[in-house]
Amino acid sequence: MSQEVTEKVAVVNDALLPQTTADTIVASTPVGVMNPEDDPAVVMKYMAMAIEQAETALNAGEVPVGCIFVSKDDEIIATGHNKTNETMNGTQHAELVAIDHAIFEQRRDVQCFEDSTLYVSCEPCIMCAAAISKLKIKQVYFGCYNDRFGGNGSILSIHNDCTIYGHKYPVYAGIMKEEAIYTFQKFYESENRRAPENKRRKKG
Repeated sequence: MSQEVTEKVAVVNDALLPQTTADTIVASTPVGVMNPEDDPAVVMKYMAMAIEQAETALNAGEVPVGCIFVSKDDEIIATGHNKTNETMNGTQHAELVAIDHAIFEQRRDVQCFEDSTLYVSCEPCIMCAAAISKLKIKQVYFGCYNDRFGGNGSILSIHNDCTIYGHKYPVYAGIMKEEAIYTFQKFYESENRRAPENKRRKKG
């Protein structure tokens, strides 16, 4: 990969980071709440799997976001983590990677996502929030907010707008937020080494 391409991909990733610093993620994240109809142990199990996917992304030099889609019958449909560096494609966020895997690699019908639950380490961006609305999912659980590009409450509330996207779904924030935040703290500490010096995040 040429230096020019590497720098362009790094700048795209830098723009996708949810916060300026890990501290501001902590400040904006509320106490976790859950759907009262859900078993807390099950929610925590799947959120832990989403965090594991985020760790996989971190270890691969990607922005550390991971997710898992679970069907209404408690079947894992697909997992995913950010692959924007690997693919040199700024749209390859965790959610879209998982969706693509289910549809194009597993050859599953898109209807498999209807009434499913998305567990994701960080609030979906506007693009991903709109995409999962089209899938008619049941609900979303996420760890920390995405105050720059969040589509589930931070910037836009795509999940509450059925006039444009055709489907509303509830979101539950702050589940395993400390673990989600920790992955970003480790990412910030690495200073996004793929980025040119003048584009790196500053601590403090």
